[in-house]
Amino acid sequence: MPSLRLPAAAMSACGAAGLVLAACGCSAAVIAAVAGIAPGALLLGSVWWSVRTASRPAGGPAQTVA
Repeated sequence: MPSLRLPAAAMSACGAAGLVLAACGCSAAVIAAVAGIAPGALLLGSVWWSVRTASRPAGGPAQTVA
C-alpha cells in the first residue's frame, strides 16, 4: 500500500540506526530507545493519523440522517 511507504521507511531507518549504535558500542538503553521505542511511536502516530484523516468528510456537503 502506498500509504505505508513513509512509515515503513522511517521504521527501517530506526532499525538501521540501532544497528549502527550497537556497532559503535552505545548503551543498551540508547539502542532500545532508537530501535524499539521510536518505531513504536511512529506506528502509533501513523495509526492516529490514518484514523484522523479517515474520519473527515470527503469535502462534499454534510449528510444528515433523518
